[in-house]
Amino acid sequence: MGVIACSSEKEQMETIRNLAVNDMKIQLQLPEGTKFNTDDIFVSDPIMDTEELGEIFVVKFALKSQDTDGNIVLKNHTLEYVKIAEGVIDASDYALKSFD
Repeated sequence: MGVIACSSEKEQMETIRNLAVNDMKIQLQLPEGTKFNTDDIFVSDPIMDTEELGEIFVVKFALKSQDTDGNIVLKNHTLEYVKIAEGVIDASDYALKSFD
């Protein structure tokens, strides 16, 4: 039974990661085809929110870009998702709570 839970948790983290990538593209108005390095994306373990009685997942991005002089610029972004449904692997089970 532990294998099922582990697999489900991995799928959940992957779902949240993919959702965050799509939301980053929308929030920052990035061009179609923008790629992200998965090493620059961190998804936290779920945090229980006593106010909303749900789980919150924090996703942190380290987004690298270049300025007009060719210097690498590192910007950090944080997205918070709240679990709004009982499912695990469907993106519609999570809602973007905040973007910074």
